[in-house]
Amino acid sequence: MIRRHSSLSAATLTIAGLSAACLTLGGCEKATEAASQKAAEKMIEASLEKNGAASAKVDLATGHTRVTSVDKDGKPSTFELGNPAAVTEAELGLPFYPGASVDKEHVGRMEDAEHTAIVLPLKTTDAPEKVAAFYREKLKAMSEGREFVDLSHDGDVTLVLADQKGGTDLSVSVSPPKGGLAEILITANKRKKAS
Repeated sequence: MIRRHSSLSAATLTIAGLSAACLTLGGCEKATEAASQKAAEKMIEASLEKNGAASAKVDLATGHTRVTSVDKDGKPSTFELGNPAAVTEAELGLPFYPGASVDKEHVGRMEDAEHTAIVLPLKTTDAPEKVAAFYREKLKAMSEGREFVDLSHDGDVTLVLADQKGGTDLSVSVSPPKGGLAEILITANKRKKAS
């Protein structure tokens, strides 16, 4: 069973949409003009605050997008896009596929007081079947007491490991080569333990 984390705040979801728009408008090509970069940051911050964030800070100067905000209830959230350093194997709970390259522009991480969501896209020249077998073995080894799903359709493979009690979902999707590279998309959703 795949669960959606519907409790993510509207501000957090707005962050994701606005950050993607920001990349399209100004950050994607790593705009060199500081004035337009600052204007884009201020535009997103104002929009977040208009949509209920008590405060918001957008940083495009690092070559990736980082948005932090605090909602009207004082709960912080962070969204990062394009920062491979924001995702580690340990935090993901799975190894990166050996020899695969990270699609750096599309690595994403969203975190609020209750959840962490990670998206890690990878590319490899290995056959999709080999990649799927690698992750199938890893996820099956972790599946005791959890739900494991293995789906295949038209060359695409999706593997899901869900732990409803622990509040975690891991998903690996493998697609046939496009331009000679098999595409891997790993997503992890983790509910934080109450403190």
